[in-house]
Amino acid sequence: MPAYNPCMESYQWNKSPLDNREEIAIKEMRIPLRNIMNEIGAEAEKGAYPLIIGDDASGRLPTLAMKRILDSFCKEKGLPLPETRFVTGSKRLSPEELQAKKSKLAEFFDETIDGELLSRLSAPGAKVLIMSDVVDTGTSLDPVIEELKARNIGYQVVSLSLLYENRQPMLEKKWGEGNYTTGDVGLPYLFGMQTISGVKKQPEELFSTPFKDPRYSEEEKTEIQRQINAARQMTDEVADGVYKEWREKEGK
Repeated sequence: MPAYNPCMESYQWNKSPLDNREEIAIKEMRIPLRNIMNEIGAEAEKGAYPLIIGDDASGRLPTLAMKRILDSFCKEKGLPLPETRFVTGSKRLSPEELQAKKSKLAEFFDETIDGELLSRLSAPGAKVLIMSDVVDTGTSLDPVIEELKARNIGYQVVSLSLLYENRQPMLEKKWGEGNYTTGDVGLPYLFGMQTISGVKKQPEELFSTPFKDPRYSEEEKTEIQRQINAARQMTDEVADGVYKEWREKEGK
């Protein structure tokens, strides 16, 4: 049996808990986020998005990246920071499940969009920013958009990627011209990576639940948390890089 080597133990503990595929998936967000900011950066600079709604679960890291970028704009301008909420997508639900989820969503918006936030969203040009990792037909996000429309609240949907380029005209017809922006085409590597998102979902439920199952051992929970922390740190670094690139491009 090899002799105990504390230096080797330290090395093993401090190395990145993310595998190569996970690191690539997070770093891959840079280009689509940059493309998105080329489209919405001018509005973001004005603090036009008081509320970000993230499409859980694989949309969590893109949403956190977008939140950090928008926070940077608002801090620079001395504007209130955007609030962030996460809800699950609504794809592949039965009619009964969809109706039940719509009722939960209405209650959620009653509780969320109130007071100061409602006042900010009522300002000219203000919109809710809906962030997803990938959009196909848009069915998953339709209940959220329908609820915002019913409340006469503006919205902007953005996604890292559009699964098929030929979906764009259909989405613009459904959601309104200019209300959807994508950063790329195809399936992003990030899709389905629940461990690094930190959450898992059941589409019939409005909110995701922690990925760390109570049945896991403490050692397993610790390792999963290390992965989540590393993924969030790398996401912050990607977001900061995108913001810096946008600023340099704009000469600011």
